[in-house]
Amino acid sequence: MRAVSGQAKEWQRMLAARLAAILRAVVRFPDALLGLLPLRFRRAADKLEHQRGMRAGHLAAGGFLVAAVVYGLIGGGHLVRFAEAVLVGSGFQIAQIEITGHGETPELAVLEQLDLDTDQSLVTLSVRKAQARISELPWVGHASVRKSYPDMLHVIVEERIPYALWQNNNHIYLVDQSGGPIVTFDDSRFGNLPLVVGAGANVAAGEFLAQVQAHDRLARGMQAGVFVAERRWNLMMENGITVQLPEIGVAEALEQLAVLDAVDGLLSRDVTLVDLRLADRITVRLPDDTAETRKVRNAAELKRLKKKGART
Repeated sequence: MRAVSGQAKEWQRMLAARLAAILRAVVRFPDALLGLLPLRFRRAADKLEHQRGMRAGHLAAGGFLVAAVVYGLIGGGHLVRFAEAVLVGSGFQIAQIEITGHGETPELAVLEQLDLDTDQSLVTLSVRKAQARISELPWVGHASVRKSYPDMLHVIVEERIPYALWQNNNHIYLVDQSGGPIVTFDDSRFGNLPLVVGAGANVAAGEFLAQVQAHDRLARGMQAGVFVAERRWNLMMENGITVQLPEIGVAEALEQLAVLDAVDGLLSRDVTLVDLRLADRITVRLPDDTAETRKVRNAAELKRLKKKGART
């Protein structure tokens, strides 16, 4: 047979020590628990005590003790506490918690979601429930909880990545690529994320922004995307031009826009609106004011929206 490694032998010795501790704990518990029994059981126990000199008396007393302890634990609702106390007393109490992967999520918030008792054993902790509670935190996309016996708990957090700002009903939120709101926007670190506006814009933003970002010049000049009636997009440029996109064929319309801008400098001209909603024609609207005025006005409006969102 293959020799057992030193590490395996050490584990066997530790396991044997733990089992011995459990047995000692179990032996100590019955005397305290007999007080939980009904009076008729305690009288029967006293009667059996007088028979302990005989072999049959020893057997009867032993059987009665086991039955009495089980009855007391179950009937008094102490079984779970008994098992927990035995495990904690045997060295399986959670003594160390390692949390990794968190950046925006405070460690204290993770510990609060674990909801550990003062004397919580590692054995009885429900990993599934712990993971579910941690995943309720706003920044957490997924949580993994692992036990490392005898007394260590590992928590691995995978946080959601902010993808865009979503403005809806005068509130601005950070959203991930799937459109799920993370938190209210109140941190200037995320101020350069693309802005989408309107009901349902958060859900549709992933596909739309990917289509815009396929064209560097359009992406750099984009101020916001406005989702109109939850059906189609308007692309608002920083220079004050609004591009109306079709409901179907957005990628093709953006490709056409990028070509017109590269060849003819369309988005550098003094226009206010480019209508691409019809596949067979392009409509351009000339301004009533100057391009510089529109740029300043649009920049001020965007700044106002972001500040308003940051205060909510």
